[in-house]
Amino acid sequence: MTFIRLLIASALLGNAAQVSGQENPPVPPKTGSIAGIAIDEKSGDGIAKALIILRRDQEGGVGEVTDANGKFTLRDVDPGMYTLSVERDGYVVARGQPQTVSV
Repeated sequence: MTFIRLLIASALLGNAAQVSGQENPPVPPKTGSIAGIAIDEKSGDGIAKALIILRRDQEGGVGEVTDANGKFTLRDVDPGMYTLSVERDGYVVARGQPQTVSV
């Protein structure tokens, strides 16, 4: 049995940096991104063509397929809490999955 594991990072993307001396407060970020890699827990290799699914509450979800190295990026994600999961034929999700992420 081969296990899949997700390594992820999330970031908020903001508008251009505030110009020095400008009196307006900085504008909060409107969207963010989540990037990561799906790896084979035994070999440490990235898993190509794994389906990454991002869901908020009971909403549908957004999917992304990993590249040849197992990497993925989900862009223009609204701020909030999400559940991130991974699926791939021939693999079982490692303990602790799915993961909750904050954008």
